[in-house]
Amino acid sequence: MGQLEFKIIKMQPSWQEFYSSIARNFGWHVHSLQESVDRVVNRSMGFGTTFSFRSIPMTWSNQTGTGVYDIQSILSVTYARDWDMPNLNQVKPLENRCWQLVDWWVPTCKKNGKYDYDMKEWKEISRLQSEANTLLNRSSQQISAAAKSAAAQPAGQVASNQNQGGKQASAAKHDPSKKQAFVRISNVDFNFFQNNLKGTLIHSAFSIENCLNDHCGLIAYFYKQSGEPLKDINNNYKDSEGNVSVGGEFSPAYDNATYEDFALFLPYDELDIREKGKHDLKFYVSLYNYGLKTFIGSSDWSSFWYSKD
Repeated sequence: MGQLEFKIIKMQPSWQEFYSSIARNFGWHVHSLQESVDRVVNRSMGFGTTFSFRSIPMTWSNQTGTGVYDIQSILSVTYARDWDMPNLNQVKPLENRCWQLVDWWVPTCKKNGKYDYDMKEWKEISRLQSEANTLLNRSSQQISAAAKSAAAQPAGQVASNQNQGGKQASAAKHDPSKKQAFVRISNVDFNFFQNNLKGTLIHSAFSIENCLNDHCGLIAYFYKQSGEPLKDINNNYKDSEGNVSVGGEFSPAYDNATYEDFALFLPYDELDIREKGKHDLKFYVSLYNYGLKTFIGSSDWSSFWYSKD
C-alpha cells in the first residue's frame, strides 16, 4: 500500500455502522476509533453542562447522593485509504456530493421523526455510492492486472521498473529527510452549530512527512484584516501569547501521512469581539510539532467577515 490519506468523522456511537458503510463505498477503511465524553446532563437538577474529555472525573456523585447524571459520549472515527488508488479523482466528486446529501438527509429525518428511504435525496445518496463502488472495483481489477503483468516479466526487468518508480517518487518530494507539512484550508462552514454554539467550522487538508508517532497539532489563528491578532479576553480559545486561536492534536501513524479533512470549530463568541458592527477578519492554519517545538507548515490566509449585533 502506498501513501495513505485520512478522514476524521465525529458521530454518536450508534451511528458508526451507518457512516462506515457509506465510507467503505468510497474506499475508506476504519483506521482507529476514540470515544470521549461529549456532554454530561444532571437530570436531577434539570440542566446540562458540556465538559472536555480530560475534565471528566472517573466517578460521579454528590454530597446528598441524589444526583442523576446522563453521560453522552462522542465517537471520533479515523478512516484511511490509499492516496494512489486508481480512479480516485473520479471517486472524490461523487463522495463530496454524497456527504453533502447525507449531512442534509440525517438531520431532516430526525426532525421528521423517521428515516425516509423513499426520499429522492436518499436515492441519490445510494446512486452515488453505487457509482463510486463500481469505480473502485474497476481500480481493484486494474491493480490485479498490473500485478499479473509484473509477475510475467523477467526478474531483472521488474527490478528495473521498481527502481525507476522510486527515483520519480523521490524527485517529487521537496526534502525527503525533513519533518515538514503542506497545509491548505479546503473549506469553511460558516454559521455552523456544534453543542448548541454557533460558529465557524474550518476544514483543512494536509500531508505530513517524517513525523511518525510525533505529537503534533493543527492550530488556526485569527486576525483583523490589518494584521492585528484578535486578543482573547476570557481565557478560552487562546495561544500562549493570549491571541484567539483553536487547535486539535494528533499523532501520525505513518512516516508520510495525508489528512483529507481535519476540522476545527470556533464559536463566534470566542472571537472576543465586543464592538458592534461588521468586522473584516482573516485566519490561517499552521501545523506544530511539539517535539521540535516549531511550526513545520502553514496555509495561506482565508478572509471572512463577522457582524456583531
